[in-house]
Amino acid sequence: MDRRRFLLTSLTGAFAVPLGAEAQVAGKVYRIGILGPAPNPRLTDPLIAALGERGWVRERTLSVEFHHTQGDPERAEALARELVGTDVDVIVTKLTTTAMAARRPLRRRS
Repeated sequence: MDRRRFLLTSLTGAFAVPLGAEAQVAGKVYRIGILGPAPNPRLTDPLIAALGERGWVRERTLSVEFHHTQGDPERAEALARELVGTDVDVIVTKLTTTAMAARRPLRRRS
């Protein structure tokens, strides 16, 4: 085997290993809970698209749960409790009122 063929084969193998490892499916599906007053695709679609650009594939490595208060801030705490009960990994919210509601079940849990 000549030297060029050996180097080419070695380099191809070295570069192929990381590509094969990256293509494997992760075992855990991470769960995001989105808590807001109403469905807002202008905010959620870019978030999901940005996660997709970083390798998160919806329904394979990422699960997204939407909970909406439908304009009733009193529902925020109950919906946040539901999200915490379903063991989401992170809760995303835009408003201070829903963020504070999401913190309350966590304080009681610890």
